[in-house]
Amino acid sequence: MPLDQADEVLDSIARGLEAAGGGARLIYVKREVVEEPEPGPEVSQLGLHEALEEALVRYGIRRLYRFQYEAYRALMAGKDIFISSGAATGKTEAFIIPLMDKALKSGDRSVVVYPTKALARDQLGRFQRFAMPFMLRVAVFDGDTPERERASICQNPPQVLITNPDMIHFGMARSARFRRLLRGLKALVLDEAHVYEGSFGSHVRMIIDRLKMAVG
Repeated sequence: MPLDQADEVLDSIARGLEAAGGGARLIYVKREVVEEPEPGPEVSQLGLHEALEEALVRYGIRRLYRFQYEAYRALMAGKDIFISSGAATGKTEAFIIPLMDKALKSGDRSVVVYPTKALARDQLGRFQRFAMPFMLRVAVFDGDTPERERASICQNPPQVLITNPDMIHFGMARSARFRRLLRGLKALVLDEAHVYEGSFGSHVRMIIDRLKMAVG
């Protein structure tokens, strides 16, 4: 939000804490100024599936940022990439758009991995916003997914499967139908990659190696 609005919010929080009593107070504020990324080409220049291009325009996305465009080109060419950009600059769209384009053009399926169940489910609506107009399916498969829904996902695999490292680890070790669900996946996205460090990062690396073998 603009800095003047942020100051108003902070003042409101401080007044609320003071009014509540109990000695609570605001002691630390971190300001992060994010510059708008370099603009890229218009979506009409990308060669997107026609329906996806029309949807992006309806959503007000007429032009990609340069880093989104470069990510799109690389992913469509089957290359591995790492995306790093400021907060709220469209990192998620940088991989959603090529995943949707591949699904529409060639039926490719992908898996998107988030470090936690809560984050995965928080992002589900964002994926559905792009997928539902084209009758593409997006589904979350984790420890909270009901058995009936799991059976449906395995029987009719979605174009985008959203899950977490622990579910992949458990599913590959314990479930033949989950291993079948993974077969034929064409793309793997690890969102929030900065959290995969230390022993957790090593654990996830081994899961990815096993996932590559399961995909076939």
